Amino acid sequence: MPDAPTQPTARRQETETRIVAAAQALFAEQGVAATKVEAITRRAGVAKGTFFNYFPSKDALTDRLLSGQLAPVLTGLPDDGPLPLRLELLFGLVADLCAAEPETARLTLARTGPTPLTDAVERALTGWLSSGSGTEVAAALPVETAVSLIASVYRTALVAWLGPDGDVPPVPALMATLDQRIAWLFRGIAP
Repeated sequence: MPDAPTQPTARRQETETRIVAAAQALFAEQGVAATKVEAITRRAGVAKGTFFNYFPSKDALTDRLLSGQLAPVLTGLPDDGPLPLRLELLFGLVADLCAAEPETARLTLARTGPTPLTDAVERALTGWLSSGSGTEVAAALPVETAVSLIASVYRTALVAWLGPDGDVPPVPALMATLDQRIAWLFRGIAP
């Protein structure tokens, strides 16, 4: 009898795994934008209503996939050293992920509000600045304001670099643009 409570959990996990696997396969085959929820559910062998029991929207599923890809990337970020160098590392790692999945990145960044990409950058920045390790930023500037400024500079550069469609320029092109923009920003928010 002790195994009974875990059975529904195991079945639920298996269903979610089938939905995610179906979405990943279809995204790879036909792209995120062209993939409909109906195609995902058909491939996963579940009803459309079942999909929405697990994910409120296709965007939520896409966010879940992107968050899963971001987690290992963000794990090894350093907690010390000059903030501009840590930013360069963070931005480079996220840019590599975006270059590998440009359509997903474009669709995610086109949405308003929080996304896995913006959340990851903002979490790292908030942690660094809240710990006092961002001495390159004026102490009088609230952490939330500094995070917002830096994240906005990154997001606008990333969106411009990805472009509306087609091939993505090499990551070093983005990093050169970011280096320049971040340098200007730090001149303005320096102590």
